[in-house]
Amino acid sequence: MAKKSIKKASNKVTKVEMTETFNKVKNTAVKVNTQVLETATDVMDDMRENGKYWVETATQKVKETVNNFDVAEVATATVKTAKSTAKTANKVALESADDLVDVALDNGKKLQNLTAKAIDGGFKIAAKQQDIVFTTLETVKGQLTKNASRFRDLFKAN
Repeated sequence: MAKKSIKKASNKVTKVEMTETFNKVKNTAVKVNTQVLETATDVMDDMRENGKYWVETATQKVKETVNNFDVAEVATATVKTAKSTAKTANKVALESADDLVDVALDNGKKLQNLTAKAIDGGFKIAAKQQDIVFTTLETVKGQLTKNASRFRDLFKAN
């Protein structure tokens, strides 16, 4: 009687431990995914802010340069060079921001794939543990059924 109670309690503990393990893996995956999305969003916002600042600064410098020169004295080549430099600076700023966002998103995808693999592995381990528990229970049941008459004889004698 005591052995049955211990085995039942042992099985319940195993089920609780598997559920807790699964919940821990699931909660960790959710936290990682949330952090990746938050970080990617922060990086995008920062790059937009910095890109706007660079564009505004370059535009302001070009306007100041053009306004300070006497147009009659400034050669056409100098104005073209200033415009070209401003365009290049804007283009570099925008490409850098896009590259950083792309890298952040790619890393986020990689982390999500890794998390998915971890969850799949956790499910496989849980399934194997469940199979082991049920195989053990079936073996114990078979032994108890097989030896039931012996137990009855032992308890009748006392």
